[in-house]
Amino acid sequence: MNFIYINQNILDNLFYILVSILIYYILLDHGKRLSQYVRTLITACMSIPIILCMKFPIYIDEYCVHDLRQIPFIIGTLYGGWPVGSALLVIILTFRFAFYGFNLLTLIVYIVIFIITALFSSKFKNFNRKNKLNSSILLILFLGILTSFISLAMSDYFRITEAYVFYFIILPPFIIGLAVYIMEILKDAIIIRTQMIRLEKMEVVSQLAASISHEVRNPLTVVKGFVQL
Repeated sequence: MNFIYINQNILDNLFYILVSILIYYILLDHGKRLSQYVRTLITACMSIPIILCMKFPIYIDEYCVHDLRQIPFIIGTLYGGWPVGSALLVIILTFRFAFYGFNLLTLIVYIVIFIITALFSSKFKNFNRKNKLNSSILLILFLGILTSFISLAMSDYFRITEAYVFYFIILPPFIIGLAVYIMEILKDAIIIRTQMIRLEKMEVVSQLAASISHEVRNPLTVVKGFVQL
């Protein structure tokens, strides 16, 4: 495989995805009110790279363009479930048809991706970091192969080239693995930080209680002495 396929457009698409993930966790960590609307927040943050990836695609050749819009779509559906996946599906199809026109094959492909990913999301949420990483990679690899067969069956003009295999089959598992790994690290960091803050508050309360107990005990001891006298 020729590494000439790694071009500026791929790095741009990857940048959109990773920055949106960072923004999501920054808002989740510092916005106490926003933490109550996790699904709305992840929908907004994942829709941005979807639109940007389609707006600035990866040019395979003069007749074919590609982008990484399926990465934030799958991530949002895995972490947000059916509600987030449904919203992202509407967004991805709306902008896809607005940019490139209506295509029945595209509609079917993304509905298939949505259904399979949404069905798997309930199990995905209960996995540990390692299982989430492995399962997300296997899922997008399976979806890439499945949608390729669907495209072959439905379109007489569809061809699987070396560039197609690289962009649609090989590259996405690496990127979604990186994205999921970063998301899990950031999530664990937020959980640890929250626990540390809680422990610090409990320690302050404990010290305050000990101080009050000490201040109350001293005059009570004096009173007790006078009562005995």
